[in-house]
Amino acid sequence: MSTLYIYRLHLIISTADRATANGLAAQLDPDTGGALTFGEPSLSADGSEPATHILSSTAATETMRLGMEQALAGGLIPSIQFWRMDATSQTLHASNVSEATGQAWRLDDSLMAAGLVRVIPTDPIV
Repeated sequence: MSTLYIYRLHLIISTADRATANGLAAQLDPDTGGALTFGEPSLSADGSEPATHILSSTAATETMRLGMEQALAGGLIPSIQFWRMDATSQTLHASNVSEATGQAWRLDDSLMAAGLVRVIPTDPIV
């Protein structure tokens, strides 16, 4: 069975670009929660609060990728950092963060390339 979702995208934005990024995501993916693509801020440079960035890892079709080109180039969302992989092999196809394409790529690789880590709340909910 084949799928139209041939890409995996790791996207990181600053908290300042959240509304713009979710607005664009809603236009590209209106029927499955595109407006919620960028949730709560959860990343910072040292893992401490407040979080300064938001991560989204999502599947994408070729049509979605084409629709995102201007945003991914930084034209619509200035802070965006992205890594686009083949959905099956997780081989890196493209990035705007000086990474060699053709290598296996994971979410942790994107976080390391961006110099960000997950925020651990000082008062976690248990």
